[in-house]
Amino acid sequence: MSGIFLKIIFFLILAFLLSLIPVNRSFFPAEEGISIYVSSNGVHTDLVLPVKSEFINWQDLFKPSHFGNGWTNASHIAFGWGDKGFYLNTPEWSDLKLNTAVKALFIPSESVMHVTLWPEPGENDLTKKIVLSDSEYKKIVENIINSFSMSKNGYFLKVNHPGYGDYDLFFESPLKFHLFKTCNVWTNNVLKKAGVRTSFWTPLDKPILYHLSNISGT
Repeated sequence: MSGIFLKIIFFLILAFLLSLIPVNRSFFPAEEGISIYVSSNGVHTDLVLPVKSEFINWQDLFKPSHFGNGWTNASHIAFGWGDKGFYLNTPEWSDLKLNTAVKALFIPSESVMHVTLWPEPGENDLTKKIVLSDSEYKKIVENIINSFSMSKNGYFLKVNHPGYGDYDLFFESPLKFHLFKTCNVWTNNVLKKAGVRTSFWTPLDKPILYHLSNISGT
């Protein structure tokens, strides 16, 4: 037990220190470009992109039966990644079981993409807007697509499980979830690869939002 406790302490110290270190410090929002959002529910972050842009129409990567008429009022689409068992079995934090949390953190496990249709987002303490250049935006799109498993007919491969509401669904991902690659690490990595200022590494949502809030020009 003491060994596990020490590992947890070490992990928390590492998370705190590496979260404070910014990467892509010279990043500035584009004067003209495509706006995306990083949104948190207080624990978990999503990347929120326009449904349609000159580079991609996300609706083309989903079967017509995916979301049905939900696209009608959706201007944006949110992407989150995480442990499959955690996502599917924990719709509310009150549903969290110890064995689910332990397995998700300490045993490399299957993962899913959680996709939600959104109306026009608004900015607040938990939702930050970033204006990206064309090249930065294309890197975001590329890394999100690479986080999905694809069906033979070129659509994202849907998980046979209902979403939390009327406008969200789960899709298979080829990536493995573990202690050092959590939902927020995924968000942080996608931003980092696109050249956006963010943490060197963080399993937490707050450092991502903090670095975005401290970009010059925002």
